[in-house]
Amino acid sequence: MTNDIEDITKVAYDATKQIQMEYKGNYYKGYNPVFIREQAKKIATSLNKFSTNLKKYNHENIDIWNKIEKDSFGLLENKFTLQEENQENLKVFLDSLNDLKQQFYPVSDSVMAFKTEIENLKGMEQTLTQAVKFCCTYLTEFLNFLVQIEYSVDRLIDKSKLIIKPEEWMEVEV
Repeated sequence: MTNDIEDITKVAYDATKQIQMEYKGNYYKGYNPVFIREQAKKIATSLNKFSTNLKKYNHENIDIWNKIEKDSFGLLENKFTLQEENQENLKVFLDSLNDLKQQFYPVSDSVMAFKTEIENLKGMEQTLTQAVKFCCTYLTEFLNFLVQIEYSVDRLIDKSKLIIKPEEWMEVEV
């Protein structure tokens, strides 16, 4: 995904630079609409590639998370987890999940900012507008995925409070 974002950034930067150069070369004539459409289509192509990969990424990771969630709840219901000698490992696991959840807040903010920025491209060119709509759909799907994980972690922590002794739970940072 990082490579795709870098690709979009590079393509958008290059297209913007080309438009600025075109404008400087034709200062008295103004912008050439055909040239601008060509540059917008380059951005749209890059955005479509990103959207396709994001869609795939979302579906793969939703499936993976659903398995992790199911297995984690199964772990909490396992008789071995109830044994006192295993509770420390459970606390470490829950701390790790909580740390994971905390990492989603800056990610979510960045994705929202990116989504807002690309929405500003709507209406510039038909292909670009369509690419933005698809991308925003999959970005929203990604954000919903982060919320799903957040709720899952909260449910796992709540359920684990029934397993870990209350006096020991206070040691776990949530």
